[in-house]
Amino acid sequence: MKLYHIKVLITAMKTFKCSLIVLCLAVTASGRSNDLGACRDIDTSKRYYCPVMRYCVWDFYSGSTRSFLEETGYVRGEWNYKGVSSVENVIFESLATAAQTNLAAVGYDADRHDCCNNHYSNFAWSDFDESKGYKGVRDAFAALGHDENSWTNSVARKYDDFYWDELPPAVQQIAYDELCYTRELWDKIPLGKWPIDAKLPGELLPGEHEDLKCLLKCTSDCENASTDSK
Repeated sequence: MKLYHIKVLITAMKTFKCSLIVLCLAVTASGRSNDLGACRDIDTSKRYYCPVMRYCVWDFYSGSTRSFLEETGYVRGEWNYKGVSSVENVIFESLATAAQTNLAAVGYDADRHDCCNNHYSNFAWSDFDESKGYKGVRDAFAALGHDENSWTNSVARKYDDFYWDELPPAVQQIAYDELCYTRELWDKIPLGKWPIDAKLPGELLPGEHEDLKCLLKCTSDCENASTDSK
């Protein structure tokens, strides 16, 4: 991806405050984009908290985009969930500045990265401060069997050996809502084996989280949202 296109993406994020996704990331030097439908079955009536570009396999992207991802710190296997990613195994504030900048260019901020990618796994228990908005996250980990002692001392959780479909529905829901887990992420299924219509992290029905002003387009939708907010 040429520097010009990266700058355009970053400018779009700063100007429109939108969640950038595949249609924007995949723009190549020729100005064309990859066919979104070839990668993932996206419901255009929904909003997506987690940037959906993360859920297309490595080889879906052009060479220039793969180079961009490599500059961010990704490698093919880890991107495809065949190993632990050095990018996603740490919280946003612990990443190098260059990695933070690149993640921001594709739609992540600290909250999105820490939920969608890290699932808060590298937080200290004391970080789940209710006054900072983390009560729901703490409650989710409590539902999974954690308390401060088990979290701090890496004690096995009640549901550690459960597959997603074995979890009680209420536990599935809070893990999805607060920790950005889905069946595929919880079960550590490689990205290439995800169904094309897999439920993605952070899918929101129309009307939910009205602060998310972007759906699947990062130009007109965001520009309108920016104008409306003035």
